[in-house]
Amino acid sequence: MKILFISHKFPPAIGGMERHAYELHSRLSQQHELIDLIYDNQEGRFRFFRKLQSRIRAIFQQHSDIDLVYVNEGLLASFVAPIKKWTKAKIIATVHGLDVVFPNRWYQRFIQKRLNLLDGLIAVSKATAEACEVRNIGVGKTFVVNNGVDHQLAYVPKDEHFLAHFQQKHRIDLGQKKILVTMGRPVRRKGFSWFVKKVMPLLETDTILLIIGPNNNKTPALFQYLPPSMQKQLAILFSMESDAVDLAAAVQLPANKNRVFQLGKLPFLEVQQLLQAANLFVMPNRRIEGDMEGFGLVALEAAIMGTPVVASGIEGITNAIQDGQNGYLLPAEQPSVWVKTIHDILQQPAALRQFSQQVQQYTLAHFGWSEMAGAYGEVFDDVAKFSSLTHY
Repeated sequence: MKILFISHKFPPAIGGMERHAYELHSRLSQQHELIDLIYDNQEGRFRFFRKLQSRIRAIFQQHSDIDLVYVNEGLLASFVAPIKKWTKAKIIATVHGLDVVFPNRWYQRFIQKRLNLLDGLIAVSKATAEACEVRNIGVGKTFVVNNGVDHQLAYVPKDEHFLAHFQQKHRIDLGQKKILVTMGRPVRRKGFSWFVKKVMPLLETDTILLIIGPNNNKTPALFQYLPPSMQKQLAILFSMESDAVDLAAAVQLPANKNRVFQLGKLPFLEVQQLLQAANLFVMPNRRIEGDMEGFGLVALEAAIMGTPVVASGIEGITNAIQDGQNGYLLPAEQPSVWVKTIHDILQQPAALRQFSQQVQQYTLAHFGWSEMAGAYGEVFDDVAKFSSLTHY
């Protein structure tokens, strides 16, 4: 199959969507002929969107035998959709969550109309597919294909001297501590400030939390002059660190002194070693109107390194974490349940070590980039062969 692969989320940029696009591209290229139209981070993103259709037309003039156009994100796909007027090639897009639920009525009308022109949608989780259905997007032609995870992470050698170097570098005492780790940009849906404020003070004092990710609580100067509703929408759209101020305040609580540390961005090799050293990875997400966790790739990256995940049982996280298999799913924003669960787990170190092995093996067996790419290939074949698709 000859496929035009279109993406504006691709390395060297870093993130879950970029990782997804890269891994899918590298594996599809082994089975199909790919023609790339990928944002290179050299021109302005607005220009890339504006020139998109003319560039697609130019590509089709050189490659009139393209069978399928694949777009790796919903908003981008909405700008591609009008080419249906002049091409018979099938168009399929991946939707990740926010590209479907972004809370703006004009956006919703635009995205619904455009995405319904496509021949198929691939949702990264059942929660994302359900969000499409509620909005009458892609009804009857939406498939669910879970994200994968890099199996090589399971075989990263453990550096026995890492913690000693880490303590010295960051001036953190990890001696005889039980280590919780979380990771990501401090946006409201991640629930970082809630966890630090409501859960950490109630855990034993030998339990510490390390937060990996950008730490910037500054907002653009003009932001304060915008209406609150617009501030909220822009914060979600651009993944602005909307929880940063509350998180910084929660970290400063007396009960959290020398127990909660914001590490900022870390080299990936250091992240790997830290995940291996941690007792648990926590993902305390909250439900935020107009935003959602489409999948939760970071949870899989922790689990495949043998670090059990304790996560909110909401949205796309429930496709990444299977309760009792590679982690535990807890009700969101219920401090007493989180405190008891984490306490009980940490009080049984032998059982935790055994569970860690199960977590890694389960994740290896059920999640992989190659398996994901194979499922994409099956969807591509189905869409190419049939004009009407079965409901997900």
